[in-house]
Amino acid sequence: MKIKLFSILFFCITYQSYAQGNYSLVQCIEYSLQNHSSTEVYQNNIIIAKERKKQAISYYLPQINVNSTVTDNLKLQTNIIPAGVLSDEDISMQFGKKYNSNIYGEVTQTIYNQPAIYNIKSSKVNIKIADLQQ
Repeated sequence: MKIKLFSILFFCITYQSYAQGNYSLVQCIEYSLQNHSSTEVYQNNIIIAKERKKQAISYYLPQINVNSTVTDNLKLQTNIIPAGVLSDEDISMQFGKKYNSNIYGEVTQTIYNQPAIYNIKSSKVNIKIADLQQ
């Protein structure tokens, strides 16, 4: 009984295992090119070069800068005006506003910048170099 159980168990385990497949030289080379760690690095270098080109071109786009502030004066300062100036008694008054807000905006456009032009041209070359390294 033990031998039958052992043989059935052994057959079930070995049934699912299989030998390695045979690969040709071309298939081995293709597999190594697809799964080599440097391939991913080269792909990332291409992506970085393309993003740097976008960054170089973005220098010529309009630049917008907007700043805003909001101040909430929780308790306004109380000033006491002495008697005899406006009335016979001391007057306590609060000067200022409870809320204060400011908004500031600025738009700039670069018309000509020679280093930026060189940067755009060099970024195109960097993309070609990254493609060739792959």
